[in-house]
Amino acid sequence: ELRLTLRLFVEREMAALAPLFFYTGFNQPYQLNTFGDRHFSPQLLGLELVVFYASEIVGGFVASKMLEPNVEVGVEQETARPQRQLRRAGKRRAAIRTLALFGSVTACGYAFALAAEAQNGRVARIDVGDSAAIGPTAAFALWGFSDSQVQSYAFWLIGCIYDGPRERSRAMGYYKMLQSLGWCAGFALIPSERLRPIWQLYLTAASFTIGTAISACALPSNSDAPVTVAHSGSQPAEVRV
Repeated sequence: ELRLTLRLFVEREMAALAPLFFYTGFNQPYQLNTFGDRHFSPQLLGLELVVFYASEIVGGFVASKMLEPNVEVGVEQETARPQRQLRRAGKRRAAIRTLALFGSVTACGYAFALAAEAQNGRVARIDVGDSAAIGPTAAFALWGFSDSQVQSYAFWLIGCIYDGPRERSRAMGYYKMLQSLGWCAGFALIPSERLRPIWQLYLTAASFTIGTAISACALPSNSDAPVTVAHSGSQPAEVRV
């Protein structure tokens, strides 16, 4: 199983998704630890975490609606296109919309963060009731929303690419492996003495940009042709795209 999971690194779809999977772990050390601790007082940071995770709930709900395209066709609708064709087109449209929304929301979050981090020297921590918290709070809310968007998208896309439970479980292991690697790399950069906060922002934003752009190569296809992948049995497994 380990060998077959590691082979996913050389499969086209999974290789294209690797930078995005890495980003899902790499983002939060900067967002919650470096940015949060740097800009909010301890009391306000507690409230900001509520904002972040409440936005995650909203983002997950929105993603579930966007990734569930209405493609059902009744048997009595003789003029409708075949259901399989509608499902393929619906999945691709849903993926493009979700990826576009995730990219736009995340970019706006980093824009708010850049405005806050652009100051030189130490940043005074913002306390409860200070109007200066509006921009950093907007960044937290947008990051929370986009974090659940990208993770929901990753899970959904794995389900689109792989049909069998064994293949999906390996893909989930591959995803969690890269996500954990991102967490480790992100936390390794957290101390400001090791890397200035503005450069932590640049690296995190670069990881987001690269991961989002390359993941477009793994959008659900309009083709019916299955992709053959190896598994532990004697017959190849087919992957629906």
